[in-house]
Amino acid sequence: MSIITINSDSIITDIDSHFKVSAGPGAGKTYWLVNHIKNVLHNSDKLFRTRKIACITYTNIAVETILKRLGKGISNKVEVSTIHSFLYSNVVKPY
Repeated sequence: MSIITINSDSIITDIDSHFKVSAGPGAGKTYWLVNHIKNVLHNSDKLFRTRKIACITYTNIAVETILKRLGKGISNKVEVSTIHSFLYSNVVKPY
């Protein structure tokens, strides 16, 4: 896996690949992530009615911030959660 250096206004054109964002506080990670989610929603040919984007973060504050920035119209197409709540909702609770 290669490392690509971007800034908070960069756009990743390969929207079908997994990625990891690593940067210090205040670097624009959340801003970039919200814009990337919007880009994927508009440009992906793999998302249908039953599919969602999973956005897994470390903190509940980040979850609230991302949902607020996405807005109500988009947030139903994206599942934003912490790793613990994601695993509980999608792995533990169903089984």
